[in-house]
Amino acid sequence: AFALGFCHSADTYIQAHAKYWTAMSAARGTSGGSARLPPPTLPAPCTIPGFAPRGFAAISVPLSVQTAVATFAARAGMPVDRATALITPLVTVSSLGHPFIVISEGGFVDGVPGIAVGGGARDTDEVAAAARLFVQSFHRGAAPCGGSEGGAGAAVLADFEGEMPGWGGELRCAQFMLTTAVAGTTRDPRSTRTGVPGLLLDLGTGLGVELCRQVMEEAALAKLIWGADGDLTSLRHQGGLGTIRSKCVIDVQLGYSTEGRRLGMERMLNTVPGSFLSGLPSKGGHITFGARRQNRRCLRWPLSRALACYAMDDLHRIEAILLSQEPTTGDFRGAQVTTTTVIASIETPADAVREVEKKLSYYHRKSGDGKAINAVEFARRIKHIEQVFGADARLDKGLRTRLANVLRVVAPVLATTSVIIPEDLAFAP
Repeated sequence: AFALGFCHSADTYIQAHAKYWTAMSAARGTSGGSARLPPPTLPAPCTIPGFAPRGFAAISVPLSVQTAVATFAARAGMPVDRATALITPLVTVSSLGHPFIVISEGGFVDGVPGIAVGGGARDTDEVAAAARLFVQSFHRGAAPCGGSEGGAGAAVLADFEGEMPGWGGELRCAQFMLTTAVAGTTRDPRSTRTGVPGLLLDLGTGLGVELCRQVMEEAALAKLIWGADGDLTSLRHQGGLGTIRSKCVIDVQLGYSTEGRRLGMERMLNTVPGSFLSGLPSKGGHITFGARRQNRRCLRWPLSRALACYAMDDLHRIEAILLSQEPTTGDFRGAQVTTTTVIASIETPADAVREVEKKLSYYHRKSGDGKAINAVEFARRIKHIEQVFGADARLDKGLRTRLANVLRVVAPVLATTSVIIPEDLAFAP
């Protein structure tokens, strides 16, 4: 009631959508059913007129599930009654109450059904088609990718969950949320949270991978990631994802880091005023990594409510940083240039080997279980690189020798785990 009293957002979206479908029906009646109309014009994000927020918690009123479903329907060209029936069961919310639509075949988030549950192939196809159109709507009105100009525009906050993203790793979950905190490469501290639901995608399903590809390969839409290297490598080379070639990505972590020394999100959050983080649990302590010592997954599926929130909340944390903290160089142009270089580097075996060797310095600082876990991770990385570039003449004798030298360094500790990495890089049950 508070949200609708100020914004009337649900009614506005429903009315816009009703007008669209009335016009569509009339057009079909006069053209034999083949008419296609452009999507309805959407209202601006829900904000409170005359209200000057002092912190992230006050940026906008919480987005209700009803409003989120109506917004999805309007952007996807789906009748509101169908969206209410088919999309509402798929909605979960972050710790800040922001709705996310879960796209999976079930068994992905605890308590959230798959898109086919309770319906047949027709319902599944309808949800899939609507989801594709919803993702297409992300870059309507987006600021030019990589442009330095500010002003109105939208980008996508992106994050991924899985096991040791990067060489030898596995992504299973992708989460996306529109933001106006960065337009082009310029930070906009006056931004308000958009009235658009996020997406939580199961990368173990064909539709989840398809929608992830649709977002990441869209050259006209900026994707903002905190610490992108491993995610981009897995997207490109992980078996089952079909070589997603990411475009227009900005690793915003680089905007707050010095050369050769990245600033972790937890440390960065210590500089963010508490008002911007109100309602968000602490970043650390949600996942333990001991299972990796035996080449087992740390994440178990379906995700618990707490871990699903952890995934969604990271997008809010990134947005809080962007809204409250000025990047060291004033904008993210340098960060985008470096990220583009990273995207190019994951195509070459020499850069892959160099990345593994760089991580070896951290290995020497570890001890106990941490070192054993790291040894297993090195074995997975090396096997993955050899698989990807095995038939590539660029993985020459010199590079293979360097990989063998790394494996020789970790071999004594790896032997204490009794782990043998299978050829298909499968994790142990």
